[in-house]
Amino acid sequence: MACKKPFFPTTAGGIPEIINNGKNGILVPSDDAEALADALITVLNDRDLRATIGTNGYSTVRDQFCNNKNGSAYEILFAGLIGPSLEKAA
Repeated sequence: MACKKPFFPTTAGGIPEIINNGKNGILVPSDDAEALADALITVLNDRDLRATIGTNGYSTVRDQFCNNKNGSAYEILFAGLIGPSLEKAA
């Protein structure tokens, strides 16, 4: 996704929470080689779909997983975890 290429993740775990099927990736069932082959063929035969999935996937990575956003989220999380302990110690 970060390379603006189509992405074919499985429907396992939390992946469907990130992938909007047909928009920023193509979800395929786990252990279904035929579904994966069909998805690959579909994307290979549709230049516009390939470009759309690549562009939207890149936007997803940039918007949801950039270092600044994740760093800020971790900073807030750690401050919340450590903050009350420091106040009690003082």
